Amino acid sequence: MGCDGKWSRDLLLAKIYFYRLDICICSFTVVTMDKDNLKKSIAKFIILALLGIGLYASYHWKDYNFASMMGDWAVLKDENGMLHASKQGYLFNRVLRFVWNELIGLLAIAILFRQKKYIDFSIVVFFIGLFFLLPAYLLCNEYIPQSQLTTLLHRTTFNPVIMLLLIPAFYYQTKVEAHRTDR
Repeated sequence: MGCDGKWSRDLLLAKIYFYRLDICICSFTVVTMDKDNLKKSIAKFIILALLGIGLYASYHWKDYNFASMMGDWAVLKDENGMLHASKQGYLFNRVLRFVWNELIGLLAIAILFRQKKYIDFSIVVFFIGLFFLLPAYLLCNEYIPQSQLTTLLHRTTFNPVIMLLLIPAFYYQTKVEAHRTDR
């Protein structure tokens, strides 16, 4: 049993057959490209890797009180002399983290797709999150801090889940549009 298909010598790098349980894993192919496209692809990859590092930094510094750099209004001292964020500082830190994560998602979408309609839609999603999801999370965290709803809103709001879910949706949309124009 083998894999059927035509293989161009420019596209075929390796052809692997896997016969166990009648499964056939066919080729790994890489499209050859000119130097300009290769440079653009490498630049895209590097920028996306830097954005991934930015998301990691956001997660790594999630408990850091950035508002403390703004002045004394954002800091409270407890009875042991430890510094903690005040409510205003907490709000500042959460909004800053949300905006940072969403801007990274917007940049990733802009780099991957470079189409105005996708960027505009992503900006609308960003503002919906900023004006609806973030306040809902902050209110739930204030009044019912240890609930499942607060945890769900936290995961949806502060991890760039929504923006990252847009990437496969936009990819699918571009494939559908390309298929329509081929007809």
